[in-house]
Amino acid sequence: MGFKFSYVCDLLSGLERNRHLKATSTARAQNPDFRIISSWFLNYSKRLYDKDTDLLAVLSCLLPEKRPDRVYFLQHASLARIIGRCLYLGASRLKDLGRWQVSGGGDLGECVENVMSQAENQIPPGQEVTVEEIDNALQEIASCCRFSGPSVRRKHAAVDFDEVLGSLYRRLSSRDAKWLTRMILKSYHPVQIPVDYFLKKVHFLLPHLLLFQNSLEAAVELLKSPSLKLFPPQPQSDFANLLSDKALEHLVPRLGIKIGRPEYYKARSIKHCSNMIRQRRMSLERKYDGEYCQIHIDISKGQDCIQIFSKSGKDSTLDRAGIHDVIKRSLAIGDTNCKVSRRCILEGELLVWDDRDCQIMEFHKLRKFLSRSGVYIGADLDSQPKPYEHLMIVFFDILLLDDDICLSKPHRLRRLLLKETVRIAPGRAEISEQEIIDFSRPDAIRRLQLALSRSITERWEGYVIKACDEPYFSILSPEKSDSFSRWIKLKKDYIPGLGDTADFALIGARYDAKDAPLLSKVRQLSWTHFFIGCLDNKEDVVRQTSSPRFRIVDMIGTHSLNENDMQVLNQWGKFAACDVDSNTAFDCYSIQNSLPKMDVAFKTPFVVELLGSGFDKAGNAQYYTLRFPRVLKIHWDRSFKDTVSFTELQDLAEKARAVPTEELQEENALWFEKVVSTDKKNEYIVDKSQSTTTSSFTCTSSLSKSASLISPDLTPPSVKQTPASLIRANKQNPSKAFSQSPSVSSLNKHERTLSLIHPLSKLNSTSTLHAASSDLHSASSDLHSALSTLYSASCSKRPKISASTSSSTMENSIHLDQAPQQSLRARGSPIPRALTTSIGSISANPTSQLPHTPRLASGFTTPLRENPNLAECPNPKRAVATYKEAWKFIADAADVAKKNEDENYDIGDYHLNKKDSRHLQVPLKSPLSTIPIYCGEFGFQEDMFRQAPREFTFSAKHFVKSLGFPHTREALQWSNPAAAEFGIAMGIVLVNIKDPSRVLAMQLYNLGNLVTSELSQPNTELPSQGKIFFLDSRILKAGGHEGINNDIFLLNDWWTEYGTQYFYATVSWRQDRSTAPSNSGPRRVIDQINKFGARALHFGEPAAAKIINLYEPSDVEVLGEFVSVRPNVHLFGDRYKDPNVRTAEDDKFHYPLDIPDPNGGLGIRYPQQQPFFV
Repeated sequence: MGFKFSYVCDLLSGLERNRHLKATSTARAQNPDFRIISSWFLNYSKRLYDKDTDLLAVLSCLLPEKRPDRVYFLQHASLARIIGRCLYLGASRLKDLGRWQVSGGGDLGECVENVMSQAENQIPPGQEVTVEEIDNALQEIASCCRFSGPSVRRKHAAVDFDEVLGSLYRRLSSRDAKWLTRMILKSYHPVQIPVDYFLKKVHFLLPHLLLFQNSLEAAVELLKSPSLKLFPPQPQSDFANLLSDKALEHLVPRLGIKIGRPEYYKARSIKHCSNMIRQRRMSLERKYDGEYCQIHIDISKGQDCIQIFSKSGKDSTLDRAGIHDVIKRSLAIGDTNCKVSRRCILEGELLVWDDRDCQIMEFHKLRKFLSRSGVYIGADLDSQPKPYEHLMIVFFDILLLDDDICLSKPHRLRRLLLKETVRIAPGRAEISEQEIIDFSRPDAIRRLQLALSRSITERWEGYVIKACDEPYFSILSPEKSDSFSRWIKLKKDYIPGLGDTADFALIGARYDAKDAPLLSKVRQLSWTHFFIGCLDNKEDVVRQTSSPRFRIVDMIGTHSLNENDMQVLNQWGKFAACDVDSNTAFDCYSIQNSLPKMDVAFKTPFVVELLGSGFDKAGNAQYYTLRFPRVLKIHWDRSFKDTVSFTELQDLAEKARAVPTEELQEENALWFEKVVSTDKKNEYIVDKSQSTTTSSFTCTSSLSKSASLISPDLTPPSVKQTPASLIRANKQNPSKAFSQSPSVSSLNKHERTLSLIHPLSKLNSTSTLHAASSDLHSASSDLHSALSTLYSASCSKRPKISASTSSSTMENSIHLDQAPQQSLRARGSPIPRALTTSIGSISANPTSQLPHTPRLASGFTTPLRENPNLAECPNPKRAVATYKEAWKFIADAADVAKKNEDENYDIGDYHLNKKDSRHLQVPLKSPLSTIPIYCGEFGFQEDMFRQAPREFTFSAKHFVKSLGFPHTREALQWSNPAAAEFGIAMGIVLVNIKDPSRVLAMQLYNLGNLVTSELSQPNTELPSQGKIFFLDSRILKAGGHEGINNDIFLLNDWWTEYGTQYFYATVSWRQDRSTAPSNSGPRRVIDQINKFGARALHFGEPAAAKIINLYEPSDVEVLGEFVSVRPNVHLFGDRYKDPNVRTAEDDKFHYPLDIPDPNGGLGIRYPQQQPFFV
């Protein structure tokens, strides 16, 4: 006994009952069909893997669309007649069976169920229908159809359809008969089986097998092979990946079985396309408008060595006989210099070439060259092939060459191998046109826009974009993400505003039961298809001298209308519908024989805007119409008089198809402007506020000549909505927050946000923060104390930005200081020695003295996208300076900076003496590669850490101890020499964005206690001061293709502008060695966390170690100590010379530095600078 068909129907019925559940919001989290499928396998898996069960028969029944080799040539009407005879139905029941033809009567399967339920079949035990019986019956029926595959037709025998199907229907219940009917029609709609999930439940290797051998029969055969039959169908998740990698050794292409194709994305805009590409190197291949074919070459078969498969997987060798000789000559088969010794698999596109005009002809010309199982479909009105017209092939990939399986090779190597294998014969056999664009370059977006505009101008169909360094399938690469190795299709009709559009009239409709199941969500469905009409006498109609006469040019249905538009047309069309014969509003006719007749006409036609993928001639038609039309909009304010006439439609088609000759450049420029205008937001300009503990102000300055020193405009993973009062310098009204920057020329000015470091006096755990005023021309030694302040300022009592959702709490929260307190240095330059002086700050309660000072509008938002319930911080006592005094300092400092820029100061101007250069023992390294990293609570993620080739710590205790290891302290000087010199420890904790805020708070609590405990040990190696930064785990991907080793992480400007977007919090400590530890052990001076969500409090009591938690993004800036790389210029102004650079010539220039976008957008590649000498 095989596998009962009723078991299959149990699954299909369960999925059908899920239709209403899938429409609810709960289905968005997880597809409810997964639960049904899992439950079904739990019940029937033992029977499924039984030795008597034919797994291929089960898969063929559940996935009939996966059998393109079987064509039954049974449509609704013919199958209904056979069923009526098989069941011996009378007149009344035949009438009920025919209700599938009426709107609202259900599909044929439902009608069969209703008819059979009136007299259920009595099935004796042991006589149930099995899937093996059904599979054999359908195989016999398919063998009689000429459109079936060659392997199926070889088993052809005389078959009585009534007898074969009658023996099945008479032993089925009404429910099971419904699903058999739908199976024969190859559509289970409205049920849609999630194919990938179902195949994985059958066997975890089955989806992979179908990639290499796109045939259910071949895949099942491979599962039974000695190499794979010992693999368990459902291994434990821990071993599934390991077994998959092992199985890849046995997954190889086979001649005679089509290889699957990678999935692809549709680019909806240039920005969307670049976001999917990220910073990869891509190949733009011209997309040819032809017939896809996969060519298998088996030299051992002699003259019959060629086998060709179509896109659907059907063997079309005989139908493509006209191209066989061209393929043999292009591969030099039979010659001594043929590159193919035994076998080969190639991919290409079949086209028609015109020798007279030396160009590729339109798609519809293929109809008279390519048959379908020997029948030329849609070519009744086409002219005979001309002597100068012939087939050609354009190759674009090679998948197998003898024993070399090219699927695992990157695309660029496959292209090189293809060029070596194929002989080019113009007009006969060619290789697809290609353009390479490196999207890590700043001009990549513009090049893509130019390429698209060129393709439109030259009337190409578009591009297929493939990664140059990726294999054919993603499973052949270590990075097996869903988007990996997927192709991207870029066509003008995919991008809003670029496709061919026109207004058309919908003059009638009809109901087709075949498509009704696809529209199950449309209420009161009356029609499934609508007819497009064009006026033949538009001028006379406009002049109101004659009645309208429409020519029916096309018909649109489910693929052209979304559900909303279909619902609207069905609802409002009833008010304008009338019988076609009784319609007096207009005349209509059709000259296309392939179009069916209308059921109703609309007395008032609907006006719709249609978008098409160019223009083409439909089958059995001699006029042009939109290709693949889709409805963009229904125009209620327009009349059919405003629609395009038939003559205008042909004129539009002629202009759209004709390639300009004399005005090619002008049209190309126009299309380029249009491409750019459709993607105006694609300039990757990040408009974000500063998230610091001090106010910021903006000023304008000339663009720096030291371009490599300026941080790029990158798009962070999640731009935090951190408020900041942007105060503009205005000496006349210092209390006013300026909203306008000074008026400057947009051509030579650049708006920058500058801020001022005020170096602090000696800090200790018990003293309050003091800032003494000093002269602007302070000694250079103050510069070092300024940077030291950057690391130790966290131990001071700075006011915090309080985040709270409560309005009352917001009123009492600490406000942002109104005096800027960050580094007033030009971006990308060292700290000017003249600007490293101290200034006072405003009082702890600025609003009491400055009533007009702008206040903080809202709370600080972390990358967690939620505001923790933060406690308030006590106001520290600060030295007081007047507001005008602060602004005077800023204005004077800005003048100094402006003067330096006017004098063309370069980076090296601050350290021209050779004594300012320090010789490194090793080259500089990124801080992400030298600072210890703890992976937090979210554990190991292979896809993430594969991109970061370094050691990670998964133990919090070991992580804290490692901060004091000698090799850790030594490695720190390679990235943060100042921190190493001051004896400051640094560590990084990776945070998962999906974790709730309480997880972060708990980590802060635990690590703070571990630091306190370690510092209390008598012989601890942990430095007395240090910082642990909590950063978003996506920081590992911010370096682009260079990963964590990217030199960008050395730059202080990058951390200032973009590193803050990855910041969550900091644990900072400073131990007072003069304070003896208490007898009661280490004091845990940590956040007083209320329900693991409260903000850190600052404690001022003497203790063995002062540990505080900071939520100020500016704190992360200390990770970057350099303002330039190549040359290596430190914030102090020192230049660090690499010992590997031995010639003076190497020191003359700044080498280009690739700056990638952490979110996958446009990167910036800075040009070389002016010569610079040490």
